[in-house]
Formats: sequence, C-alpha cells, structure tokens
Amino acid sequence: MIRLRNITRLALMALVAAIAVSACGGGGAGTSTNDAVSESGSEAEIVEGAFWGGHDTDEVSVTGKKPVKPCSLVPKGKAEAILGADVQVSERLQGPTCVYLGSGREIDLVVEQNSVASRKSEADRVEPVGIDGRQAYCLTSRSTSVLASVGGGLVLQVTGPCQAGVRFASLALESL
Repeated sequence: MIRLRNITRLALMALVAAIAVSACGGGGAGTSTNDAVSESGSEAEIVEGAFWGGHDTDEVSVTGKKPVKPCSLVPKGKAEAILGADVQVSERLQGPTCVYLGSGREIDLVVEQNSVASRKSEADRVEPVGIDGRQAYCLTSRSTSVLASVGGGLVLQVTGPCQAGVRFASLALESL
C-alpha cells in the first residue's frame, strides 16, 4: 500500500513537471511551434515605429510655448561690451544654455522651468539684487549665479560673477 502511494505520487509529480515544461515552451527537438521568432523564414512582419502626430515631439513644450533661444537674448556685441572683445558664443543643448566666453570669464545663460523659492532654498548664500526695478537674487552655492523670475513658472539663470550676471540678466530680461 505504501509503495503504491509512492508510485502514484511520483507519477503525479512527473505529470505536473511535463505540463509545466510544455506551458513554458520547453519543447525539444522536432517539436512544432507557432512562435514566429523561433521559426526561420517566418512571415512575421516588422513594422517601423511612427511618431504620434507624424513627428518627434521630445523638444516640444506641453504648454505649446515656443522654446526660448538663450543666445538670442544677449547678442554677441552686447556680451562683448560686458566681457571684452572676441567673445565666443555657443549654445549647448542642455537647457538649452547659451555660453559666453571672453577675457577668461564664462557666463552661462538659461531660461528654465523652475522656482525661485526652490533655488533660493538650495543656495548657501542669497543676496537680493534689483534689475531694472525687478527683484532678482545673486545665489552662491558651488558657483555664483543671478536668478530672476520671468513669469509663467520660468526662471532666468545667469551663472558667473554676480556683477556680470546682473548686466547679462538685465539685457536678457529686456528681450523676454
């Protein structure tokens, strides 16, 4: 009687294992499947991905606002009046950010979705500055930057020495 139970138990375990293997697609050699990936010469169609709306929208604002071109806010000639002759201007994709290099100084200018209050709370030092009647701040953390609210949840940030940053911010705010 005990032997019969053991044989029955072993047979039941073998049946369960066989069902589990077949359910996982573990068929061996000579097993026929309908899996288009494992069949050679299958007629599976590969469809090329398409963008919703017909084009890539990664850089399109969900609000519909046009992106701000930061290098258009302070033209090279006006940047040279602040930094000296032969300023090099380049736009970096991060942000996007406009980088002004001249006389051994670098000024980075970006308009981004951010909060002035949040940025102030992260700074080691906050010094209020006025820019054409508008409240702005010179922040010091790992670097110094001038920060001003533009409205609509946007913030102008000019990274570099505060004195030059205030002058750049003044010009940029006129263009915004």
